[in-house]
Amino acid sequence: TPFVNGTLTITKAHLTVTADDKSRAYGAANPTFTATISGFVNGESVAVVSGSPTFSGTGPSSTATTTVGNYVITPAVGTLSATNYDFTPFVNGTLTITKAHLTVTADDKSRAYGAANPTFTATISGFVNGESVAVVSGSPTFSGTGPSSTATTTVGNYVITPAVGTLSATNYDFTPFVNGTLTITKAHLTVTASNKSKAYDGNPFTAFTATLSGFVNGETMAVVSGSATYTGNAVGATLPGTYTITPQAGTLNAANYDFPGPSPGTYLVNGTLTIGYGTCSGPNPGGVILPPINSDGTSVFPHSGRTVPVKFTVCDANGNAISDPNVVFAGTGGQLTMLSHVRSQLQTVDEMAYNDVPDAAFRWGGGFWIWNMTTTNLQSGQSYTFHINLRDGTFIQFVIVIK
Repeated sequence: TPFVNGTLTITKAHLTVTADDKSRAYGAANPTFTATISGFVNGESVAVVSGSPTFSGTGPSSTATTTVGNYVITPAVGTLSATNYDFTPFVNGTLTITKAHLTVTADDKSRAYGAANPTFTATISGFVNGESVAVVSGSPTFSGTGPSSTATTTVGNYVITPAVGTLSATNYDFTPFVNGTLTITKAHLTVTASNKSKAYDGNPFTAFTATLSGFVNGETMAVVSGSATYTGNAVGATLPGTYTITPQAGTLNAANYDFPGPSPGTYLVNGTLTIGYGTCSGPNPGGVILPPINSDGTSVFPHSGRTVPVKFTVCDANGNAISDPNVVFAGTGGQLTMLSHVRSQLQTVDEMAYNDVPDAAFRWGGGFWIWNMTTTNLQSGQSYTFHINLRDGTFIQFVIVIK
């Protein structure tokens, strides 16, 4: 009886090729796609496989501008090869494109003590694909010691903490959040030198003072310590005149205020020292023309080459007449200044004969200043107005008419 052989056909075992799930952020490059191969027998492993699969689908074809979402990774045999295995089935994977992260940084802000808080804002960074804040809607919110500060919060640095608020973007989320700083600066106080005046006594003025303004929150000078100092030509001035008092911050100090300087400007305001003349205690009033010239402008003198005595006096703080020309005269140095001459109606003529030798300027004598002024160069029928310019910036005006 014959025995006829048969054939046992051993076919390739099937290996399952499963595309691995992957993820990346919006705007990033695709990752390297890979697959997991399973179904090995006899204790074998992927080591018996050569080559690599290929991948297609919406995942591998996505680009940096592909929006957030899930996309299919489809594996194929590619160059996979194994002696005892074939490759089936092929199982899809998923590429997950996640939102890119935007950093929200609270902008640093500043304000003066006593002022209202500024509007808090933030800078958003981390955009990809050439995009900008235009793709973001809504706005962040802010908390922390900065936003909760009030007008009475003292000078210093305070935290501004941003949060997501109503921020929204299709392809972005918002993390991290970076704090900012609110700097509360000192408010400015204006230092104004007080105007001062005194009658001439030969001594410099020293009692300078200043007023401070610009306080907030109902505060007053009580929050300030120290005192201002002073410069300018008023310091040390003794002669009659007008001088500038320039304030400086000196030792002024306050926890929540400063005193901008050192040069005078918006917050350092000059004052004026006026040194004038006192009230005369003698028989002659100071600062007016004395007889024989009438102070009301009614004096008429004959024109005959005679002289007219021009007299006046000014006094110091003690009522004493001043004989020092440096204290009395200014500008013309003891001369008269003629302002005008016009035709005039003749009035009662002073017929007294004043035949003194004419003077070239004022001289001191008899308790007053006198100038025997010649009338030789004055015209008949004319009214003449003169000034005597004084050192303190004032003048004595008088009018005479020549017959």
